[in-house]
Amino acid sequence: MSRREEPLTIPRENADLRTFVRKKRIRIWLQTLGWEVFWLAVFFYYHSRTDMTFDYRFSLVLSALLVAGLFLFGWIRMMVDRSYVGVIRQIVFRRVMNTDLLGNRGGKSVLAEQMLLWVEETNGHRHKIVIARKKNFDRYYHVGDQIVHHSGLPYPESNDGADRYLYVCSLCGGVELTDTDHCHGCGASLIKPPQSRYTKTEERFF
Repeated sequence: MSRREEPLTIPRENADLRTFVRKKRIRIWLQTLGWEVFWLAVFFYYHSRTDMTFDYRFSLVLSALLVAGLFLFGWIRMMVDRSYVGVIRQIVFRRVMNTDLLGNRGGKSVLAEQMLLWVEETNGHRHKIVIARKKNFDRYYHVGDQIVHHSGLPYPESNDGADRYLYVCSLCGGVELTDTDHCHGCGASLIKPPQSRYTKTEERFF
């Protein structure tokens, strides 16, 4: 019987990233739980009143609201998100209009650039990673490179970036051009990739 592979987790030396993911999951659980409890309380409150009657439409609306809460706060996305290692098969750039719901820009829509990474695992499973495009991403992510996606972190690190000493911040997406332990942008610790399959003298096209 083959030995079971150890699960892919955030390294212990990146304690701040582990704490970030843990707090993020707790926040999603609490927000989703609050949403579900609120609408269930509404249902039991009106259902207990004898002066009001409800038909099946009320139950349908309540069911839709309960299900919507699972998607609204990212509970479904959190449950299906897992850590994996894969190879970039395709890179696509696109521009989208994002509406600032918090009102930091007066509620106006802003044009944002995104990078889509189509990643394939060794077992054939394919994933689409959508991330905000950052400076030096063109030098960091390449088709054919192996990447590691850690559950709960938005930006995957490339195992093939070590030949150029490029390290991505898994939290904010900043690309560091020097061998440093922390991101200069947000201060988070960097997950150092293992030795690249490329040699330092091998030419790469950027």
